[in-house]
Amino acid sequence: MRNYCFPLLFIAVLQACTTSQNLPKTADRYFEGAKPCFKDSENRIGALCNDSTYSKAVGSGACSYHGGVKLWLCK
Repeated sequence: MRNYCFPLLFIAVLQACTTSQNLPKTADRYFEGAKPCFKDSENRIGALCNDSTYSKAVGSGACSYHGGVKLWLCK
């Protein structure tokens, strides 16, 4: 018997994480309209860090003093 719980849970988490409504507010207009993106390094504009700060870095080292990258952001 196969276990189908993991794929369903993954889809629910992915849907919850892909809405821009869940992003913390920022006064920096650079991040207006930003949406979470996955594995799209060419279109990245920055990152949301694990401590809820934003970073304009798009590669390794982004959020390095803020607990790491929570999710990448794209326009």
